[in-house]
Amino acid sequence: MLALSWQTDKFLTVGYYGSSGLAAIFPIIASYIFKLFIDNTIANLGIKPSVPLILVAILAARYVSSWIWDVVSWVFKETYFDYLVRYKLQNKFNNLFCDKISHLDIQHLENSETQDLINKAKDTMTWRPPDFLRAFSYLFTNLVALISSFLLLGQYNWYLPFIILLFGLPRLYLRAKMGSIQWSVWGSSTPESRKMWYLQSLLTQKNAIIESKIFQSTDSLIRKSIDIQTDLYEKNKKPVQSFIKVGSIPQFFEMFVVFGFALARLPLVLNGQMSIGDFSFFIDMLDRVLNSVAGTVGNLGWMYENNLYVNH
Repeated sequence: MLALSWQTDKFLTVGYYGSSGLAAIFPIIASYIFKLFIDNTIANLGIKPSVPLILVAILAARYVSSWIWDVVSWVFKETYFDYLVRYKLQNKFNNLFCDKISHLDIQHLENSETQDLINKAKDTMTWRPPDFLRAFSYLFTNLVALISSFLLLGQYNWYLPFIILLFGLPRLYLRAKMGSIQWSVWGSSTPESRKMWYLQSLLTQKNAIIESKIFQSTDSLIRKSIDIQTDLYEKNKKPVQSFIKVGSIPQFFEMFVVFGFALARLPLVLNGQMSIGDFSFFIDMLDRVLNSVAGTVGNLGWMYENNLYVNH
């Protein structure tokens, strides 16, 4: 997929993933600048009646870095490159699809399995592959954030980032065990959902409605449709309820880890061995490592789901 994106438009591909990486760096820069601001503010307490120029410069730099982060992340990555890459790829896939199908031999076109594959590809080719690349862009952002915050956190104690990663593993286990949740029972490709779509067509298309009235089967079709919907709802409700574990258990343990490490550092702040700015930056790096792990795990699941279609 990345190779195809590269062949389609090199500039947009580099811009898309380059802005993804930069979007992960600028929050760390903003945090570090804020650390400098805190330390310099405390250093100048009660010393000068006017605001020192260095504090004004640091405070301005902090907001400038935040502005650059928004521009890179939302204006370029999420809007400009994301939309243009998708437009280009949708055109590319459509051209490849039409070229491939139009050159098939007649015996393949008459094959029911081939027709089934063609219909599946036609339904989702315009959004599944671009979604895979979008998921990869989020994964890339989280990986850059994870690596950079991992290295910065290691300056306080080399083993700290490894411990944080260890406590992030439950997310990966639960994500792999629970799988993903269907955003709609109508959007899944199970036999039951296909029956539901078929029954909907029988109840909404002109000729089918006329026939059902003639054979007096309308009420029966409606009941069957409702029964299938109820069954699909109950089946999909169970993984949604189980997914509560994914959304609550890991955060519970991670909260105590961050709290414990922060609490252990407080004596260093109180006796002057660690500045308040450093302490603020330390806590931010703890959070960033954990959030990057969580984001990476979520993106891997999203990529895997889309990759099943792409490989097929």
